Amino acid sequence: MALLFYGQWLIHLLFPKPGKKENWFTYVVFGKKLWLENFMKKPKLDLSLVLNIITATSFIPSIYFAYINMFWPTLYLSTLMYISKLWYADKIALQYKNYLILRPRSIYICFLAMTFMHSSTFPF
Repeated sequence: MALLFYGQWLIHLLFPKPGKKENWFTYVVFGKKLWLENFMKKPKLDLSLVLNIITATSFIPSIYFAYINMFWPTLYLSTLMYISKLWYADKIALQYKNYLILRPRSIYICFLAMTFMHSSTFPF
């Protein structure tokens, strides 16, 4: 139990909360958290889950083929894992970005920004 506590403390020490929340990887992290919350409430088979399944099922065979020194199967499966994980990350980031746009607070902030952009007091 102490090892788990120390591990959690170490993770928060090495990886603090992001300072800027407008970059792609931060959207991926928050999007994954949002996707997991929605998935735990109502599990369903969607593209994000299929991409995770592809990544997970490609991992063991790629390790095996790397162990027995078979280059082309290892390269194929590693590429499949890489592409499916990047596609998953991009999909999750896009879902989180859409979530930010569609929630009421964000719509209000966008409305204020558009109002200031069209007003004469806006410095640009």
